[in-house]
Amino acid sequence: MNNGECFISELELFQYLDGEIHGIRRAYLDNHVILCDECSRSLAEWGELKSQIKRSSGNMIAPESLKEKVSHNIKTAALTGDAAIMENAKGSVSIRQQYPF
Repeated sequence: MNNGECFISELELFQYLDGEIHGIRRAYLDNHVILCDECSRSLAEWGELKSQIKRSSGNMIAPESLKEKVSHNIKTAALTGDAAIMENAKGSVSIRQQYPF
């Protein structure tokens, strides 16, 4: 994670944890987190935090207005090919970088 000889960014670890990385890069990171103590620790800590948040949120459901807004933004982006709208709708810069629309 940018200390010593490791060049894996924290953002990429988050994407890895969320299952957003696939193919050869996923296979590389699968192996890397086994060999890199720092990334392995960070991944375990973030995974535990993610699990705690999920457990503590219980049965919380997003408000209908939020669901409608996100759905509208995704449909608009799909129709117009507007990556900025998709970025806003998905809440992630990495979506645009990995999957340009």
